[in-house]
Amino acid sequence: MVIYRAKLIVPVSSEPIYDGEISVENGRIAAVSSTRTDASNDVPIVDFGDCAILPAFVNVHTHLGYTILQGRVAESDFVRWIASVAGFARKFSSEDFRNSAALGAMELLRSGVVSIADAAYCGEELFVASEAGLRGIGCFEVFGEGDSSDFRLETIDRLRSLQEKCGDRIRIGVSPHSVYTCGELRLRCVSEIAQELGVPIIVHAAESFEETLFVRDGLGPLAKIAAYAGLHPRPRGRTPIEYLDRCGVLSDKTIAAHCVHVDEVDIETLAKSGASVAHCPRSNECLKVGVSPYPAIFRAGIRVGLGTDSSASCGRLDMFEEMRAVMRLHCPKIDAASALRVATMGGALVLGMEHDVGSIETGKLADFVVVRFSDSVMSSAHDPVSAIVERCNADDVVMTVAGGEALYKDGIFMRMDAEQIIARAQESTAKVVCN
Repeated sequence: MVIYRAKLIVPVSSEPIYDGEISVENGRIAAVSSTRTDASNDVPIVDFGDCAILPAFVNVHTHLGYTILQGRVAESDFVRWIASVAGFARKFSSEDFRNSAALGAMELLRSGVVSIADAAYCGEELFVASEAGLRGIGCFEVFGEGDSSDFRLETIDRLRSLQEKCGDRIRIGVSPHSVYTCGELRLRCVSEIAQELGVPIIVHAAESFEETLFVRDGLGPLAKIAAYAGLHPRPRGRTPIEYLDRCGVLSDKTIAAHCVHVDEVDIETLAKSGASVAHCPRSNECLKVGVSPYPAIFRAGIRVGLGTDSSASCGRLDMFEEMRAVMRLHCPKIDAASALRVATMGGALVLGMEHDVGSIETGKLADFVVVRFSDSVMSSAHDPVSAIVERCNADDVVMTVAGGEALYKDGIFMRMDAEQIIARAQESTAKVVCN
């Protein structure tokens, strides 16, 4: 057993505790106490002093394979942006995706994230994530049209081989990228495979108005991207959410990313399907696609978590910045406590891991982040939780712990050779971006 102490413990599921401690045994939280154990007991004690201990963040939408594209995609128009990213992706080798994912994993750990839902272009990114100590869901992306037996067998084989490679830290699924890069037969086929095997799905859904135009009328700038993916656009007379539901994509194992352009009927459809939603406020803002009606989605009883999306759209993979964005865009409905809850407990619900992560409670995995805050921050704030959410960032993270194992501490990555990873990522960047 190890005891961790701090000036402030924020369980999220209950009120903050001052000068408390957490007891960890066999990777799980054995006790959370507002009184301190006698130091004379023969139990190791780690005292973080004037720091706060929070649940590790849950980032429900990432593309770790695109981390090296941070600041490299100049377009802010959504369609041009996605075409540019696709152009870069075609230059990546498997090694480039691994190098990029390793850099992304470092950035997540440095910002207090342990659990993720990652959509991976080639799948190798997911193994890198598991090796770094991250946990959660990882889905490899599929594109194109058709439901041939070869595609079905290949997809099932990839699911099984990746799951074996990643072990039990990452639950492997499949990601039909979107309605404009996957045809109806492919969407139906992937949905059937996921249902048969009981694996998760990640899909980009209703992210832009152009997507609505494409599905409803078979028109607009996304038609060119669809044609490149081998699709033949035609009007469906439906919204993207209605179309995905009709194709069987939406279920209680589906994470629908973005959901910006949704109306009341779409929200009702999502709620009935049992699907979860990944809210990515900074990415949506950067790509000027609009603001998701997150409060209405949440009120409908839909599980919602926060996602950064990729570094190519949001910049830093910093959940503190994401929490502030959701507060800014949905003020006054979302306060700091609500933002912290959606970044932790909300994300845990989305991943189906609410019994293990998302809050500091007895019996849950010892996944937590230690954050340093200054006396001036605390003394000037009536509510310390609000002060942390509103004023801290990844630079204030002292330690990130997963299952009782420190994965990041004071600038050191315990499982990763940071110097080597940065060097390899720079090599990949030079090859992919500069050539």
